[in-house]
Amino acid sequence: MTDTVRTVAVVTADPTRSLWSAEAERSLRPAFIALTEMIDAAALVTLIEHTGALAVCLAVDVPEALALETARLLDETRPEIGVVLVRPPTPELWASAARVGVRDVVSPEARPEQLVDSLVAAAERGERVRSTRPVETAPTSHGKVIVVLSPKGGSGKTMVASNLAVSLAATGTGDTVLVDLDGVFGDVASVMGLVPDHTVGQLAALPSFDSATLKVFLTRHDQSGLFVLASSGSPEEGEALTDKLAAQIIDMLASDFAYVVIDTAAGLDERALAAIDRATDCVLLASMDVASIRNLAKEIDALDRAGMVAARRHFILNRADARVGLEVVDVENAIGMSADAALPSSRLVPLAMNRGRVVVLEDPDSPVALQLRTFAQRFTPRPDDRGRSDPKPRFSFRRR
Repeated sequence: MTDTVRTVAVVTADPTRSLWSAEAERSLRPAFIALTEMIDAAALVTLIEHTGALAVCLAVDVPEALALETARLLDETRPEIGVVLVRPPTPELWASAARVGVRDVVSPEARPEQLVDSLVAAAERGERVRSTRPVETAPTSHGKVIVVLSPKGGSGKTMVASNLAVSLAATGTGDTVLVDLDGVFGDVASVMGLVPDHTVGQLAALPSFDSATLKVFLTRHDQSGLFVLASSGSPEEGEALTDKLAAQIIDMLASDFAYVVIDTAAGLDERALAAIDRATDCVLLASMDVASIRNLAKEIDALDRAGMVAARRHFILNRADARVGLEVVDVENAIGMSADAALPSSRLVPLAMNRGRVVVLEDPDSPVALQLRTFAQRFTPRPDDRGRSDPKPRFSFRRR
């Protein structure tokens, strides 16, 4: 066995499980990706890419259909990454695995050394493939990229994203753009009273585009002066918005705008993961119900395990004054973060949204509007920060 220590992405529902001996970790370093109900194959591929691994171990507790679909996507988009399945190697499975580019199938009953040897071989092959390709340089982003996330629909994500963007535009510290990355059910344009001439789905239909073309697809919000990239008008258009296209859009906008605020779909789809990868800041949102709190804790854990920890994190608790038997401190303890903003319940919020308005403009002196505007100030430069660029984020990975 060589002295080189190679990172291996390990997808499993039980990261505490030991797949090989401590002795084997002289050659393999596991980067665990916790399997949750919210993660599909496309999202898994993105998480695997973030580990930097050239070998992937899909543990026996990964459903077979999900494992094979993940292998297929990796074979199509990242053929240098070798996939090893851990499950009983039946002839039927071998046939299915071969069709999607799986490198090896190892029985759960096999000796740990067999799994280690298979993963090392997959990683070595990946190194040979990668050495023949030109090195890609990461794009340079200038503006702040602020991604608003919530694992549960109805938590107020679009409300926060739209009011945050309007508040930032009102500071006069730089141009602001609001991007709706909910490819199918995004309603940013609706809640802001906009009827866009162009959508991101139409942009996705173009064979290629540059920054100037992208700006044509933006809709101006006259009340605030910010720009909006509206969601697709149909599910078919929404499906055309891939993670790679989302990344390209964000990179272009970040080079032209001081603030890029991104509203995402509930959960962690591939577009959200692409946005998080480019984010300077992530705004995590929960409301005062147990399901929302538990799901956000799981989402944070999934991001941690994937090594997606570079962006600064901010926590907003919506409807924080709801009398449901929970206190703010209970939520903070469950999430593991202090609330950076505790938004009170207010009928002014849905009233404004139903009229196509944002509450920070419609009722600027209301408690909820004051909280939102105060929260927005954490993203604006302080006097001693002007002219100073943010350092490039550095990734770290949780390893065992």
